Amino acid sequence: MRPKKVLLLILNSQQRLSELTFILTTRGYSVRGFTHPSHALDFINQPSLTYDLLLADFELGNKQKPYPGDTLILASKSEHLERPAILFYPENQAPEDHHADNLLVENISIATLLDRVEVLTARKRGPRKGSVRIQPCSVNLSVNCSARVPAHA
Repeated sequence: MRPKKVLLLILNSQQRLSELTFILTTRGYSVRGFTHPSHALDFINQPSLTYDLLLADFELGNKQKPYPGDTLILASKSEHLERPAILFYPENQAPEDHHADNLLVENISIATLLDRVEVLTARKRGPRKGSVRIQPCSVNLSVNCSARVPAHA
């Protein structure tokens, strides 16, 4: 049996949080949900607790003192750069600068959300983007280096 993927879900609305937690849990994910950004930041900063994907609202907290969800994503990426994140934004306020891997509208369909979650939590195989692979140098001792043929004769 494969281990469950752990999702960190940080949303403003308790109702939306419980709905998405139920849907993702029935699909086999383990969900840690928060409505307060300070509690989520404490969870992110604990090195013993891990998660596979971060999902956050664009603006967290109350209207008097909003907290940008992108700050939580930046804190998560400072710990583990390769950890994916999804940022939910209001329909008319798409952010231009963000650190999320995917931007999704808040009222996105459940099927599309589940598809994005599945893609982002899939285990990546092969070389990572930006990594340099050093090829081993094979030396053939039977080649005479002084007898080179000109490239353009």
